[in-house]
Amino acid sequence: MTDAKLPDPLVPAEVDLRDFGFMPLDALRLRDSDLAIEASAEVFRASVLLWCASWHQVPAGSLPLKDKTLADYSRAGARWPRIRAEVLSKWQECSDGRLYHPVVAEKALAAWNEKLAQRARTRAATWAREAKKNAPQPTRDEQRDVARDEQRDEQRDVARDDSSDVDQGIVKGEGREGKEEKGPPTPPPVEAGVRGLAGKALKRAGLNPMQFSLDAPRFIALVGQGATPDEFEAIGREAVAKGIKAPFPWVLTVLQSRRTEAAAIVLAPVTPAAAVATTPSRDATVTAEMLRQRSTPLTPEEKARADEARKRAMQALTGRG
Repeated sequence: MTDAKLPDPLVPAEVDLRDFGFMPLDALRLRDSDLAIEASAEVFRASVLLWCASWHQVPAGSLPLKDKTLADYSRAGARWPRIRAEVLSKWQECSDGRLYHPVVAEKALAAWNEKLAQRARTRAATWAREAKKNAPQPTRDEQRDVARDEQRDEQRDVARDDSSDVDQGIVKGEGREGKEEKGPPTPPPVEAGVRGLAGKALKRAGLNPMQFSLDAPRFIALVGQGATPDEFEAIGREAVAKGIKAPFPWVLTVLQSRRTEAAAIVLAPVTPAAAVATTPSRDATVTAEMLRQRSTPLTPEEKARADEARKRAMQALTGRG
């Protein structure tokens, strides 16, 4: 097989999990696999050791295509040539000259996405602390004015509520048993119909319905954030065209990355200059997370312009694939 016919790597080159001491193990999946049922103890041991070795390679989930290295990682030593074909039967050579295991690659993509999210939360919290520390402190007169305004608003609200109760024939302190307490509104759940449309888009893109789940938390989160069926379909077609063996987690990771990058492109002018100067381009998640924590909400006109700009940015980012 020539390099031109080899598929693209299953994991992006920057995925580095060497600081992840634990690798997730799907116990049921492994227990019922052909490897556990049919393979010899030596092949089973070598296979699991290669999974572990690939977890701390860069990109994670891959191995170098070097027999001496593989013999060392698998602890097979001189017996490696005899078990090589069986141990590597599920591994796939890609265009970067490395071997990838689809299941380990799937777990690596999920872990990397969590790592980016945690990094974003940490950076956003740091910037929020710095902004609060450097913000000008209100004067004593300003604090007194704010407290007086809040007290006045509270007194007016109480008086209005009491007046409303009298108008409805309710004496204050009596007859409230049947009156429902108003709490904070519960955000509507992601409609199953919206998820269904996104699932149909993935199917049109060429993904086998057995390869994805409409109940996957990351999928539901993306739909809830406003990811459209067209976005799912476009990136799904990319995954199919690239020959990705685990397309669903790849689509979720790429779509999340491009949406946060698009958000950063759209809203970047409001980002503090110092923060932009120190933020790597591939950490667009950090910028978007920080912008979501802005203390001043967008006006309806600003939101409409931002949504339109984000849509154009997503189209540009999707089209570059």
